Amino acid sequence: MNTITPARRLAEAVHHVTGIDLPPVDDAVFLEPHGLRRLLETALAGTAGLVRVADTLDRRLAFLEDRDGRWVVADLSGQPHRTRAWPAWRSGSIELETPGSWLSPARVDEQAIYRLTRPDELLALCITRSISRCRASRWGSAT
Repeated sequence: MNTITPARRLAEAVHHVTGIDLPPVDDAVFLEPHGLRRLLETALAGTAGLVRVADTLDRRLAFLEDRDGRWVVADLSGQPHRTRAWPAWRSGSIELETPGSWLSPARVDEQAIYRLTRPDELLALCITRSISRCRASRWGSAT
């Protein structure tokens, strides 16, 4: 049984990218992706590049960019990336080096960064589309 918490996984990912130890994080911050992103941006100011947070609470993703522009993607559930139902647009936009792990270096292109920056567009899509179509295009607009 995996007893490592999402907060501990996040701290491990942050340490991997920046070499710093993330102060303890309240589990409630994981409920709101924008809040988690703001917390990370504040904690990592000057030590990391961009931060993006995506997907549902049970499979929350943290995308962390180091100061040299390299990315690390952490599945905070601890499940390997290859077990995730990735959206179709990810192909060619997010390339994981170690998809068999929950923590992987990755190549993340500008299109992916754009989509990951606009999760609110997903809510509008879900309201106007069926849930099955919404799931197929999650993490940003389908256009």
